[in-house]
Amino acid sequence: CEMSFVEQEDVLNMFEGMAKHLFKVIRGVEFKESFMRMTWQDAMKQYGSDKPDLRFGMKFVELMDIMKGHGFSVFDNAAYIGGICAEGAASYSQEVLQEMKNAFGAKPGDLILILSGDDAMKTRKQLCELRLEMGNQLGLRDKDKFVCLWVIDFPLFEWNEDDQRFYAMHHPFTSPNPDDIPLLD
Repeated sequence: CEMSFVEQEDVLNMFEGMAKHLFKVIRGVEFKESFMRMTWQDAMKQYGSDKPDLRFGMKFVELMDIMKGHGFSVFDNAAYIGGICAEGAASYSQEVLQEMKNAFGAKPGDLILILSGDDAMKTRKQLCELRLEMGNQLGLRDKDKFVCLWVIDFPLFEWNEDDQRFYAMHHPFTSPNPDDIPLLD
């Protein structure tokens, strides 16, 4: 296989073929369709993660336009307001505004969960954890179901508000922080 002058598409296709082969040989799972592609921006906006679990729905819905400006400071002062709709889980609570119901496409019996915060990235990550927990509670995270995708177009740098500077993010040519590597006993 000639790998001179490779483009992103060449690398993705090569590794996708290998992944499909491994799934077929090891798990007996055959993927006929190409893996979905999603930009990092979309993955973070819709799932709050650069490795979203696509075995179930519950995409994030941003509620800034709906929730701001009604005199509730938790929402009025937030940098991000978003939520998820857990289908059929409304037994926990139920009183939603019609606009929110429409934004989520919620039906009777669904549960809408909302988070807001002064840091959009942190709030999305928290909403991601809430989404995964609801997926667990509703039995939607089937370990025998696989949905593969490529997350592309990662940003090179991430702004750190505490240090007031940029840090490299997901850079493939840097080693990880030694503190992040678990020690083997």
